[in-house]
Parts: sequence; structure tokens; C-alpha cells
Amino acid sequence: MTRFLLLGLALVALAACQTETRTDPASDPAGQADCEAQDGRWGVAGAFNPNPICTLPTPDAGQSCSVESDCSGMCMADTKTCSTVSPLFGCHVFLDEAGETFEMCID
Repeated sequence: MTRFLLLGLALVALAACQTETRTDPASDPAGQADCEAQDGRWGVAGAFNPNPICTLPTPDAGQSCSVESDCSGMCMADTKTCSTVSPLFGCHVFLDEAGETFEMCID
């Protein structure tokens, strides 16, 4: 009986952790207009964030880098160039401040 009670409580706890339904990107027209005025891309990004965000181009996109501080965004290890947008989503390999590679997934 105790097992069923614990299982029931666990299921209720999991149900409470469900994320909300994705928001329509057009639901924040002021945010979208501000984003687009900065040449940004407005929309839902990442698998776990239901809210739209603004992805902006970085000022040093494509420039050569050897450490993280060479870029306003991230220093991409595979090309040794600065990322083209910020924030950057997905799994990528970057260069840290010591020039060492590390993989990070951003979602």
C-alpha cells in the first residue's frame, strides 16, 4: 500500500513539473519590434524555453579568435572564429580563456 502511495505522489510531482505550452512569438509585439530594430531574430529558441527570445548578431561575427575574451559571443573551437549570434543554442565546442576546448550544450 505504501508503494502505491509513493508512486502516486511521484506521479503528481512529475505532473507539476510539466512545462507550459509554447507561446506564440507574436504575443509580445513590443519585444519583437525592439528585437527586429536591432537586426535580431525573434522566436522560440531551445527545446526547454517556451517563451520567445531575441537572438542578436554579434559585432565580431566570423572574426578570428584564440581565446574566449577575443569575442563578444563565443569563440568556436572548430573554426577559431567568433560566433555569429548571441545567445547560441545547441551543443558546440568552444575555446576557453586558456585556449583549451570545452563542449557545452545550451538549451
